[in-house]
Amino acid sequence: MFNRIVFIGSNPSINSHSLQPFWRNTKSMKTLSSWIDSVDTSIHIIDFLNVSNHPTPSNRPLKTSEIKDNLSRLFLDLQLLQPDKVIAVG
Repeated sequence: MFNRIVFIGSNPSINSHSLQPFWRNTKSMKTLSSWIDSVDTSIHIIDFLNVSNHPTPSNRPLKTSEIKDNLSRLFLDLQLLQPDKVIAVG
């Protein structure tokens, strides 16, 4: 039984209407929602984070330097949420 799960993506798409991780109108959120709905589990809280909170030009993958630049913030975000499980997608 998991009370809190955090899903981590890489960064927002340039096509998203929001910089929020896994914004509701994005393909990634629709896919992730279908996965979550198909799992019979007792997850009480689901949170979403991105490694970077900024889109990249032409939706290119994050560079190693961009990932490293965001690790401290991501670590702090995870400490605040105190998840039971962390799932990285993407």
